Amino acid sequence: MRIKSVRLTNYKRFASLTLTNIPESARLVVLLGPNGCGKSSVFDAFLAKAQAQRNNYALQGQFADYYQKDSSSEAALRSISEVARKIDISFYGKEPVHDQWHSVFYIRTAYRNEADFQLETLGRVPPSVETSRFARIIDPDQAVSANYRRLSWRRIADLDREAHSRP
Repeated sequence: MRIKSVRLTNYKRFASLTLTNIPESARLVVLLGPNGCGKSSVFDAFLAKAQAQRNNYALQGQFADYYQKDSSSEAALRSISEVARKIDISFYGKEPVHDQWHSVFYIRTAYRNEADFQLETLGRVPPSVETSRFARIIDPDQAVSANYRRLSWRRIADLDREAHSRP
């Protein structure tokens, strides 16, 4: 399932946010921006929508305020389903059904696992099954960085192939 567009209304920091023109052929969608601009809020919206589609639960205490742009301007949200009404995600093809929502979004960030992640060189990365992920069980998982390098290399190869196939 591929995301076609996203619209957030009075959700967290956004009064109104619309992300459109996401190509159906996109294999990787990257959100870039400075700290505090709302990148994590977009991903939180995906999680909230998926949670609401799978089950509904009451929001306790001030947790409901976490999802609202301005908690004083609206009645307090009482459930995750009420949060999800502020989130509209359209897909190419069919919308996921109840039991598919747990696997709709795949979000990875190298920063959360490896804060100093940098892509200084670009080259082919061997498949993950060919490399050891840990030297010791207490070591951080380097698979996230390797996956970013693998995705970057794959995209460059795809662009090169596309450029050569054009007349």
